[in-house]
Amino acid sequence: MKIFLKAFILLIGFSLNAQILDPIDWSHQINKVSDDEFELVFIADMDEGWHIYSQYPEIEDDGPIATEIIFMDATGNYSLIGKTTEPPTEPVYEEAFDMEVKYFGGKAEFKQRIKILNPDLALIKAEVNWQICDDKRCLAPDMEEIAFNLNPDAKAAEVEGSVTLDDIKKSSALDLKVTGWENFEQEEVSKKSNFTIFLLGFLGGLIALLTPCVFPMIPLTVSFFTKSGANSQQGLANSIMYGVFIFLIYVLLSLPFHLIDSLDPEILNNISTNVTLNIIFFLVFLIFAFSFFGYYELTLPS
Repeated sequence: MKIFLKAFILLIGFSLNAQILDPIDWSHQINKVSDDEFELVFIADMDEGWHIYSQYPEIEDDGPIATEIIFMDATGNYSLIGKTTEPPTEPVYEEAFDMEVKYFGGKAEFKQRIKILNPDLALIKAEVNWQICDDKRCLAPDMEEIAFNLNPDAKAAEVEGSVTLDDIKKSSALDLKVTGWENFEQEEVSKKSNFTIFLLGFLGGLIALLTPCVFPMIPLTVSFFTKSGANSQQGLANSIMYGVFIFLIYVLLSLPFHLIDSLDPEILNNISTNVTLNIIFFLVFLIFAFSFFGYYELTLPS
């Protein structure tokens, strides 16, 4: 039993670590052009083999999700000078989307000139949205908020690295009377913790018990374990073991996709959405449904 528990914990830890994938890091810097003009630089540093897509796709509303930079609270505070520039690149055919796309790998810099309209402005916030892919897969679209420090009392004309909320609060030279600061702090606090995400997923699983394809199976499953055990303790132990092995099946099914890059991650999805397989399950559930309505009785083998 101890060996089983150790193996079980090892599999869980390995699976969770394998799912953590973050092939891109964002940083930034700010260059002072004149007293009221600055150049904001967004720097994407990607792992080898990964790439993000151009802000200006060849075909609109088709293909991969383009990189997008959204500047916040610009009205009355600053104005954009021209479009956001990006590294030069040529369209390349990408088989996954069956079209020509423009993308950047390695290190890419996006630059935007701005003109300050509010002399008291100390902070510029921007939101970067992107989708990152390699030659086999694409990760879910992601975003990151970046804050540029425009403090006129700063000693350096160029500030590099990310400015976090803690950095801003600790800065003795920063004037905290910034328009929209309350909203910025609220956005930071609103980020959900891992426990909150777990709790929401757990509650979603409980709600799923009420779905038509799950709820009818509950009395059947409970009846099986209460009648199969010699006593209530044995029935409880069997039911726990049953649940643990269901969990292990899902973990083991996911492991090959973390260990072997050549495997198509859509295999299990294609199986689960197969028309023939779903029709078979539909008929099986119909049989159970008519049994519960009393048309006939299904009994377990003795």
